[in-house]
Amino acid sequence: IMRRTQIYLPQGIYDRLALLKQATQFSMAEIIRTIIEKHIADEEAMMKESLEDLADLKITGGPVDLSENFNSYLARK
Repeated sequence: IMRRTQIYLPQGIYDRLALLKQATQFSMAEIIRTIIEKHIADEEAMMKESLEDLADLKITGGPVDLSENFNSYLARK
């Protein structure tokens, strides 16, 4: 399913898209969709990498009741 949407672009970006359209023979909509898909995929990959890095920290120690009393420990800081 495709959803119709409308966006406003600064003239410079519009002009660059128009040049890409001429050079590639793709529609502006196809170019914009491709750019958005790549950006979202890159962001998702960075988020996943950040979470994996955090999981790899393997932090140990700390109070044994931290999960139960997190708020009280947090309030002490």
